Amino acid sequence: MGHNPNGSITISTLGDYAEFGHTLSATCEGYGCGRRSLAVTLGDLIRIFGADWPFVAHKPPIRCTECGSRDISYIIGTAGDARPTMGHYQ
Repeated sequence: MGHNPNGSITISTLGDYAEFGHTLSATCEGYGCGRRSLAVTLGDLIRIFGADWPFVAHKPPIRCTECGSRDISYIIGTAGDARPTMGHYQ
């Protein structure tokens, strides 16, 4: 996590999101899947790619188990709020 000179905090890695209590959901955007939800969590991605994975710069290259597409969208939310706060797309 980066601390900026103005006192703000930069959240950019998978570990940063977990540290601040964010949640993650993923959906397949592949042809035929129709925005099907994937059974992947922030914890899963940290176990696979590591807490230092630069999520903002490089989305984790996961593949849909149903159609094989890598066209996956990610939504980051907060633990106390079911609404998404930021969308990330691969």
